[in-house]
Formats: sequence, structure tokens, C-alpha cells
Amino acid sequence: MQKLLDSIDVSQLTTQVIAFVPRLVAALVLLVIFWVLARVLGKVLRRFMTGAGMEEALIGLLVDNILYYGVMIFGLVMAAAQLGINVGAALAGLGVIGLALASTSSITG
Repeated sequence: MQKLLDSIDVSQLTTQVIAFVPRLVAALVLLVIFWVLARVLGKVLRRFMTGAGMEEALIGLLVDNILYYGVMIFGLVMAAAQLGINVGAALAGLGVIGLALASTSSITG
């Protein structure tokens, strides 16, 4: 254990942590911005849909689920990219899963 602790370069580790902090702060700021955006868009969309006479169940589905999670997933992807995570492969994987679900639902439906 002592050998492992001796092999760690504390100054280099400190430098890397200090270099990572601005990226972490930027990612957190992005998440907060997208959370506020989801809340504001939800209220605006809910008002328009209520004024158009749509049913409350449909409004709840569209605003509380689809809009909110869509905006937040987009925000998570942007925050992950800010942290240096390669989101291209993850998005490609999500696309493949989406195609599989769509084809499965069309076969069974």
C-alpha cells in the first residue's frame, strides 16, 4: 500500500483536479440552465395547451413527461460533453435502441 501511495504524484494530481473544476462548474451551470428552461417551457406550453382546450391528461403527458425529460436529456448530453465524455458513441447506441423499440412496437402493434 505504501508503494502505491509513494507512486502517486500529488502535484500532478492537484493540477489535474484544479484543471477539471472549471469543466465541472460549466457542466453544473448547463444542467441548471436546462432545468430552468424545462420548467419555463413547461409552464408556457401548459398555458397554451389549456387555452386550446386540450385534455389535462394529454397536457400532463406532453409537458410533464415528454417535454421535461427531452429537455433534461439534451442538457445531460451537453453537460457530459462539457466534462469530456464522448457522447457520440452513447447517442449512436441510443439511436440503435430507439430503432429496435420502434420496430418491435410496429411488429407487435
